[in-house]
Amino acid sequence: MKPSSDGSEQVIHEFNSRLDIQVIIQKEGFIVDSINLGLKYTKGDVVIFLDDDAIPDEYFVEEHLKCYNSKLKIGGVAGNVIPTILGKGGELNFKSGVSQIISDRVPFLNSVSRKLWRCPLPGMENYYVYISEAGNVEYNAKVAKNLGDGLCMSLLGMGANMSVLREAIEGLTLPRSWILGLSYEQYIGWFIWHLGYITLFDPKAIVHHLIHGESLSQNVSGKRLILRSVESQLLFSRLYGLEPRLSMKKRVIWLIFDFIKILRKKSSIRTRLLAFIKSEIIGLKWRLIHWYRENGIIDLLKIIES
Repeated sequence: MKPSSDGSEQVIHEFNSRLDIQVIIQKEGFIVDSINLGLKYTKGDVVIFLDDDAIPDEYFVEEHLKCYNSKLKIGGVAGNVIPTILGKGGELNFKSGVSQIISDRVPFLNSVSRKLWRCPLPGMENYYVYISEAGNVEYNAKVAKNLGDGLCMSLLGMGANMSVLREAIEGLTLPRSWILGLSYEQYIGWFIWHLGYITLFDPKAIVHHLIHGESLSQNVSGKRLILRSVESQLLFSRLYGLEPRLSMKKRVIWLIFDFIKILRKKSSIRTRLLAFIKSEIIGLKWRLIHWYRENGIIDLLKIIES
C-alpha cells in the first residue's frame, strides 16, 4: 500500500496478533508497480486481488477458494463487481442485477464482428472475457446470457475482484509501461492461460465497487480520458512477439472499424482521434524495438556506439 493519511496502517497493525499480516509500503510508481511489489512478497497458495474502493461480500473468499478445490487445473478466478453507493449509516445501496462485468446488451453486428476482428485467440472460443486476434479485450455475448447459471471460463475480469494460483504466476513481472493499468488483468490471465491453466468467472464471488469521484476507472475526464483511451488500445503491442496467434490483418480491420466509429460519434471527436493516433504511434514504436532486438540490431548499435 501507499502511505495513507486516514490511519489505515494503524488499523492493519491492530490485527497483527490474530492474522499473519505484512505491510509493504509502495514509495513510488503506479498500479502495476504495486502489483509487482505485492506478487514479490506474497506467500500464500492463492493470491486475491481487491481494490481499495471495493467491499467484499460475506462469502467472497470462500467462493474463490472453492474454485481451486476442483479437479480441473484452475489458475485464476474472477468474480462479479457490483456498483454500489455507501450510505451515511454505512449501508450498501445497489441496484439489483446491475454489474460492471456482466452485460445484458448484445453488441451490434456481434456475429459479423466476431468473424472479422473480434474473433478470439484459438482456445478462447468459449471464454466470456477473452483476447481477440486483433489484440483487444472482448466479451462473448452468448456466454453472458448464461452467466447466472454458474461458473464459466473467462480470462479473468476486473482487478477489483479476482484471484490467481501462486504457482501459476511464478516468474511473472508486469511491464512497467502502464500508468492506469488498463487490461493488466487480461495480461495476467493470458500468462496463466498460455501455461495450460484454466481461468474461471464465478458470479457468486461478489464485491461491491463504491461509486465516488474520479479514480482509475470511474468518472474519467480530461487528460486521464486520453490516457485511458491510449492504454486500452496497447494490449496488442504488449503481447506482440509473445503471442504468435495475434493477427496483424485482424488488427488493421479493427483499426479501420474503430476509426469510423470515432468519426460517427458526435462528442469528443478530437480527443478520441488524438488518443487513437498516440496509441498507434506508441504501439508501433514498441513493435519496432521488439523487432530490432529479435534481429540483433539494437545490440549491434550498442557495439558500434561503444
